[in-house]
Amino acid sequence: MKFNRTLLALSVCALASCGGSGDDNSTVSPPPPPTPSVETGFFIDSAVEGLSYNSTSTSGTTGADGSFEYVAGESVTFSIGGITLGEALGSTYISPIHLVANGSSSNAAVTNIVRLLLMLDRDGDSSNGITISTEVQGIAGNWNDIDFSDQAIDSILDSLVAEVAMADSREIQLASSQDAQSHVELSYACLASGIYPGTFSGDDSGSFLLLVEPQRLDVVAFGDSVPRTGVTFAAVYSSVDDEYYYSGFDTGLAYDSDQSVIAGSLNSGARFSGSLTGFKDLSGDWQDIFGDSGTFVGERVAGDPSAVHRISGFFLTENAVPNKGNYGLLALDVFADNTSTGAIVLLDGTQIDLSGNYNTETNFISVTGEDMLVNLVFDPTGDQVFATGVAAFAGLWEGRGSNGGVGGFSCQLTNP
Repeated sequence: MKFNRTLLALSVCALASCGGSGDDNSTVSPPPPPTPSVETGFFIDSAVEGLSYNSTSTSGTTGADGSFEYVAGESVTFSIGGITLGEALGSTYISPIHLVANGSSSNAAVTNIVRLLLMLDRDGDSSNGITISTEVQGIAGNWNDIDFSDQAIDSILDSLVAEVAMADSREIQLASSQDAQSHVELSYACLASGIYPGTFSGDDSGSFLLLVEPQRLDVVAFGDSVPRTGVTFAAVYSSVDDEYYYSGFDTGLAYDSDQSVIAGSLNSGARFSGSLTGFKDLSGDWQDIFGDSGTFVGERVAGDPSAVHRISGFFLTENAVPNKGNYGLLALDVFADNTSTGAIVLLDGTQIDLSGNYNTETNFISVTGEDMLVNLVFDPTGDQVFATGVAAFAGLWEGRGSNGGVGGFSCQLTNP
């Protein structure tokens, strides 16, 4: 018992930091809070260069690729001179849609922000990004703030056109609200484009693949040759039924600040509806015509924010009935140095990582991974090879004892 009491006394003394050093009343200072991690985001309505940004911890001017710095959890305010465009919680991507409360591409304030940005573009060609010249940045300091929901916005913007035209020595045509809406939707669809593999559970369970294409020209699917923006497609494997299901093509991307997306109706009658967090993580609910329901989660493959081009489409096996082991989707990123990385993901969840190069002279991209070789023709404008006006790709693959084709559409995210 004496031993136990001694042991207990020593234990209590150790916990209470006993000692004879005279430091009985000393206290241990808590560790300092961690330094906030500064991350890089991108302002995209095409990549916008020359916007001022400011938050509690960061400030500066957006780079040629639309880049800015932010700390997670802090709001970032974007402006040009005396005009505040709006603020949004710091994220990898921010677009004009995120600057307006409950914003959407059809919101008047959103389209008016886009009209201003298009008007400020130094060369008037937003396909190569939006660049606000240093001359315009200088005169913008004298501008008064704008209410972008003001019904008199046209006269307000017209008053700025002459100043910008003189500063940049160019003629300017103010974009219509309809053109601005189309522009922001295509930029937004490029942010969301790619493939999102995942799993679903509930009354049924299994794996799924979601494809989001920035644009799709498909006479068979849509009955005309008009490109559709933000097109979605889904394929599902039910491990309960041991069956493969797929949807038709749907204009399923909603251009809103919630980043909502609908996969489309599967031939099983199920419909998957969810949202894209940061254009990276996918989650939502599904329900079919029989009342079965559940949830699903997924995560984008590829989609590097520093990529210039995003490529996404189908991976098909020749002369074989599609199933969970031979059917999938392809996603590639093409970078400014003409390297390319990405992956093929099959419906059973198998992922084959790919890497290679883009030859701008021949329009060929060649990538390999494991025992897979993929060669494709890439037309980043839709005018060089396919003559459709819509950026696209097509090609062949071989490996794993088989072969087949790849094809789909692409978009330009930032400037090369």
